[in-house]
Amino acid sequence: MRKFLNYIGVVFLLTIGIAYTLDVLYTGIYTYGAARTKTTLALQEKEKEFDVVFLGSSRANNHFDTAVFEENDLKVYNFGMSGAQLEENLLLLKLLIANKTKIHTLVLQVDTNLIDTYISEGTRVSFYPFIDEDIISSYYENKQINEFDYFKYVPFYRYMKYDSRIGFRETALIMAKFHQKTLNEANLGFSPLLGMGKNMSYNLANAKPLQKHPYYEEIKQICAKENIRFVPVTTPICENSSSNNFFKKIRAYYPEIKELSFLVTDDKYFESCGHMNVEGAQFFSEQVYEMFFNKQN
Repeated sequence: MRKFLNYIGVVFLLTIGIAYTLDVLYTGIYTYGAARTKTTLALQEKEKEFDVVFLGSSRANNHFDTAVFEENDLKVYNFGMSGAQLEENLLLLKLLIANKTKIHTLVLQVDTNLIDTYISEGTRVSFYPFIDEDIISSYYENKQINEFDYFKYVPFYRYMKYDSRIGFRETALIMAKFHQKTLNEANLGFSPLLGMGKNMSYNLANAKPLQKHPYYEEIKQICAKENIRFVPVTTPICENSSSNNFFKKIRAYYPEIKELSFLVTDDKYFESCGHMNVEGAQFFSEQVYEMFFNKQN
């Protein structure tokens, strides 16, 4: 019996040791490897300065063509993330500020993400490799996330649970691009969409924005505190979306939000009803530049 217990003890200690070693290895790869996600990039950037930062969901990621602004001598980055909700945008902004990133203007895409306080698990998982960072740890600890203590204190658990998102394949891809500029960096965060006319309908007839969205309000407060020019905007959606009443409610609840959802309406500029293609993004971004950044206007 004693030999058996000793054997079990050795196996247990060996398992813990391997898990701890793998946890340190994976976390090190995310911390120092190529930034394949905008979360990683935000953590790696130290004391940067941007004239313009874009935040939002895929409707920011695919709609703000950073080249338009860069060509006009503005230092920009599009931190919009597909699937992200305002909660993840808020945390990303906090990380940038904690890393002493100087932001002169924040353009925040707000429209369909005002409907609820949903979270994006896929986007949230991108923060988990860095769960020991004080800002991320305290932020999620207050959210009462299921299994938070396991993610934080059990070595390698988060990498096993979300292997398809932050596990072996992703770390291997990071290592493969260790000395290369990733596509994420090369396009300054902008993700262009090609083609047109897919799923050209979207029903917003019964959609209603929250009257006081907590994450939006906190982003607004942070900008005021940090002396960041805050430019919240709605972005275009195709005409076949029954969206008039929805955007009318946004204007009523949030008069400071700039209504840009109808700047682009021609279907040729849309890859799908909710997302413009690369031509639409360029056309839209040129108008945004003229409205908010062209000093001659």
